[in-house]
Amino acid sequence: MNLFTRLLIVLLSLSFFACTKGNEMNGSSMKSANRSASYIKNRLPLAQRIEFEFSFWTLLDEHKDQQAFLQAIDGKTHLEIIDMGRELFNTRKQDGQEEYQKFASWEDMVTQFSEDRTNMKKEQQPAQRRNQPTVLYDF
Repeated sequence: MNLFTRLLIVLLSLSFFACTKGNEMNGSSMKSANRSASYIKNRLPLAQRIEFEFSFWTLLDEHKDQQAFLQAIDGKTHLEIIDMGRELFNTRKQDGQEEYQKFASWEDMVTQFSEDRTNMKKEQQPAQRRNQPTVLYDF
């Protein structure tokens, strides 16, 4: 086996191992954590996206120290982050926190936020303006 073939195998192996953490959170800094969250969030379906977002920000709220937050999420997948958020939701609901009492369950909260987001997007769409001046004429 010549040197070029060995080098090619080593480079392909390194690139394979370097690219396998694309679906895990990078907790080395807040900037990298936000970048990882954004990357992961944009590749999820809507229901999981809302669960992931809520979990991420709830975990950030729970850990007042940034380093503790970064350690908690480092290397976690979106499913693990969602599970952590679900556990925190249930804990806060059992503790009687008012903002969580209006939801019967985690799924109810996700459904409500999904509906709110859908309604918000509908409201932001530009309305048809019939009375505005136009260069188009009706013949």
